[in-house]
Amino acid sequence: MKRTLFASVAIAIAIAVAGSASPGRASVVSASSGDNQSLVVLQSGVADAVGFVGQPVVQENGGGGGNVITITQSGVGSIVALQQTGAFNGVAAGLVSSVAQSADSSSIAIVQNGDGNGFQVTQAGSANALSLSQQGAANTAKLSQAGSAQSITVQQSGANNEVDASQTGSGQFLLAAQTGDGNLLVSSQSGADNSLATTQTGKSNAIYATQAGTALYASLTQNGNDNMISGVQSGDHNSATVTQLSNGNTAVYTQQGSGAVLTLRQ
Repeated sequence: MKRTLFASVAIAIAIAVAGSASPGRASVVSASSGDNQSLVVLQSGVADAVGFVGQPVVQENGGGGGNVITITQSGVGSIVALQQTGAFNGVAAGLVSSVAQSADSSSIAIVQNGDGNGFQVTQAGSANALSLSQQGAANTAKLSQAGSAQSITVQQSGANNEVDASQTGSGQFLLAAQTGDGNLLVSSQSGADNSLATTQTGKSNAIYATQAGTALYASLTQNGNDNMISGVQSGDHNSATVTQLSNGNTAVYTQQGSGAVLTLRQ
């Protein structure tokens, strides 16, 4: 009953926000605790917000369970600030939390604390920013951006974390730092003037990076044992720096095009 009531209220809020004719900001700020709760938010106005910096929407799993949130924003300057705390938050009954933004100058800041968290994020437009911090074990994230001058920042601490990031367009930037064991980063960028910087600390980490376009840059650093980097750059005037410290590391990097520069240190 508790979960049903919360979900109904959330949907009512979402419908009211989406249907508002006011050009001003509409906001949803909600803190919840308990098992297996869900929140659905649909916003289509300018500068709408789900949480604010310093005052995020909070989901806490209580005694155990997975809380799920689904947010869709289609207005310019939209904001999402979300915090999920507890074990396997973001996943419940086969559902995975997700955020989708489809307009310019929008931002997403997500913090997850606990085990078994999962997230899916998509952004489209220009000058959008995405920040995701996961602390714990078995966290996963699937991130996608399409447009120009967008950024993704990912911080993971723990074991068995996974990031799958895709960026298409020009002037895109991805920074991912993983600390722990068994982390995996898979990154794909296509377009001009895109850059990738990632750091992994631990052992058994793997990076697979693909970049296609011109004036691309990649900086890949691994610090630990049994790490592997596999990267491909295709296009002109691209550069990459691969640094591996420790033993048993393997680097395979391919550049196709003119004016390419590769720096490798093991």
